[in-house]
Amino acid sequence: PAAALFPFTPLGRSTDINALLATANAVTYVPTANYNGSATLTMTTNDGTLSDADTVTVTVTSVNDAPTGTNATITLAEDGSKTFAASDFGFADAADSPANSLSAVIITTLPTAGTLTLSGTAVTLNQSIAVANLGSLVYSPAQNANGNAYATIGFKVQDNGGTANGGADTSVNANTLTFNVTGVNDAPVNTVPGAQTAIEDTSKAITGLSVNDVDGNLATVKLTVLNGSLSVSLAGGATISSGINNSSTLTLSGTQAQINAALGTVSYQGNAHFNGADTLTMVSTDSAGTPLSDADTVAITVTPVNDEPTLNVNSSNPTFAEGSGTTPGNAVGLFSLGGAAAGTFITTGPSNESVQKLSSFTLTVSGLVDGADEVLVLAGHDVVLTHGTMGQTTGNADATLNGVTYSVSVSGSVATVTVTPTANSELATFTSLINSLSYRNDHNGAIVRGTRGVTLTSLSDNGGVGNGGDDTTSLNLSSTVNVSPVVPTVASVAITSGTGIQNGLYNTGDVITTTVTFTEAVNVTGNPSITLNIGGTLVQANYAGGSGGTTLIFTYTIQAGQEDTNGISVNANTLALNGGAIKD
Repeated sequence: PAAALFPFTPLGRSTDINALLATANAVTYVPTANYNGSATLTMTTNDGTLSDADTVTVTVTSVNDAPTGTNATITLAEDGSKTFAASDFGFADAADSPANSLSAVIITTLPTAGTLTLSGTAVTLNQSIAVANLGSLVYSPAQNANGNAYATIGFKVQDNGGTANGGADTSVNANTLTFNVTGVNDAPVNTVPGAQTAIEDTSKAITGLSVNDVDGNLATVKLTVLNGSLSVSLAGGATISSGINNSSTLTLSGTQAQINAALGTVSYQGNAHFNGADTLTMVSTDSAGTPLSDADTVAITVTPVNDEPTLNVNSSNPTFAEGSGTTPGNAVGLFSLGGAAAGTFITTGPSNESVQKLSSFTLTVSGLVDGADEVLVLAGHDVVLTHGTMGQTTGNADATLNGVTYSVSVSGSVATVTVTPTANSELATFTSLINSLSYRNDHNGAIVRGTRGVTLTSLSDNGGVGNGGDDTTSLNLSSTVNVSPVVPTVASVAITSGTGIQNGLYNTGDVITTTVTFTEAVNVTGNPSITLNIGGTLVQANYAGGSGGTTLIFTYTIQAGQEDTNGISVNANTLALNGGAIKD
């Protein structure tokens, strides 16, 4: 039988035996451990001769026995997770026959590191998880954490046998699950700022770049741009292992701290005159056996700024010849512009500003001495170089050359001329205007010899000055005009009169007057003379007057003893200045 009945035999008189049997707990039945079912109590009485035997059936009702769990070690990868199953808890119910089934797991100790969740919600201490929900129970180590015995949880198991009649459905002692987390290589993680805005031809600091590698094996960070250059400071100890500073690409090497120090100093500048979209690409790579990388980009918008226009010219450096009479001399050209092949050209700036137009230019004329007779010719129009002159050009077949306004201001001997078309103009118009510049001096007969310096001093376009732009270039392009007056010449020489002539003869004391006529009025300084021939004797007729006119008078007084029967003559080419001057 499943239960052993141990006999005992009391001896004595019937009254004593009955008294014993009537005592409480005189007879106690205890089934063997975990037994349930039927047992029979047999009572046999013997008086030495005869006996009587009777039986009592005892039914042992079953009660649930506590199940047991099993300690275990679970291994998972870094940044991974463990989804549980019933088998992970080592459930057993050896004390019950038939054995009960696992009903639930009770979490008696929360994880010492990481998280334990049920359907995404954190498990609480002593929470019971039904066996049907164990597939939603998940353990996750902290991000990037690893190690043996990294974390533990405590648990008890519960079966489906219930607790009726004092049964136990929950394991008495808690068990432990230990988690070993195997380390894996993690890729570096970049941090980059949002989109950046830079100014054309201006350096821009790119802040907010950094990298982190939780494994501590960062090797390099490569920075690249498409339409500009990058530079960093290496004061923090990083090195450039590929590329160079101030280039479109460079690779930083060193410890993570050294590289991050360099990343904190990144400066970007677009290529010369570049504007538009550019991209900074940052690629960080570690040194694992199979290296891992992280790549990120930063959008850069380079805002355009206006660049100065440019101008190169050929300077004519002409000579202006004075006119004669009332006819002025011919105007002389000052500059010429040609194609780039000739080294002379005009632009609104770099090629990306080719849609712009030119708005004005200025020039100066220095060395002025002849007042309103000095003229700058612009597109066939006379611009008188006196203070306050202003107007606009007219009469050109090319309509773009008409309506060009000009103004003149004079300080001392220098005139400043500002030339502005009625609307912003194409390069061709300005080319024609500058090619048309010429100089003329109408001060006939008294023109002052010397030079006039004509200098182009500035050129402006319509690009504006926003964001630090520059719409005007300063120039120093000069053409020197050599102003050459007409040199007065002798038109005729004649002995025109004399005093005291008797019978056609000069006598001692008579004065001979010689007239020298010039091609234009002359001014005399000093004491010039002219040579007369009297009977083979050469004598000097001295200057007597006429300065400021075209005729100069020279006189000579006949001396005693001078004789000439063939007449008195003037020797050719004998006008002598004697340290003085005759000039217009």
